Amino acid sequence: MSIPYYVLISNASPPALTHPLIQYQYADDSPLALLPRHPDEHVILLDYNPNTSNETITTSPVAHVSVKSLSSRVAVTGIKTVEESGDTMYIVETTSPAALHSMSASSVLQSSTNAQSSLAAFKKRNKLLRDALAYPKPAVTGDAVNPEVQSK
Repeated sequence: MSIPYYVLISNASPPALTHPLIQYQYADDSPLALLPRHPDEHVILLDYNPNTSNETITTSPVAHVSVKSLSSRVAVTGIKTVEESGDTMYIVETTSPAALHSMSASSVLQSSTNAQSSLAAFKKRNKLLRDALAYPKPAVTGDAVNPEVQSK
């Protein structure tokens, strides 16, 4: 298993895929290099664990990675993989508070005449918030990703 070379960022609103600037950070490197240098810089940390068993990876292709945002303006809502020609592409799903705010403002204008669209916009915003708050998923007892979690 090799380190991830193919990584894309998927933004929820507006829907777009972008290529990030990738900087490899190893365990013995200073963590201070990861901090954003200015407010408009978005740092997303993809932590790759090559020691995850192949059996675990077969059942969950993203079991050996975790993703976190170090930026206050971007939240990670999930990660998925796409297999292409024997290589794995990681797609990090993100959203931003600005996207939620603009969805809210536009839905207020639309919903003043249509209760159905108001309910749909409310459900969409809540799903986005739930996804951001629920990621990463809690460890399952005996999970290979977090071997320190043991059943009692």
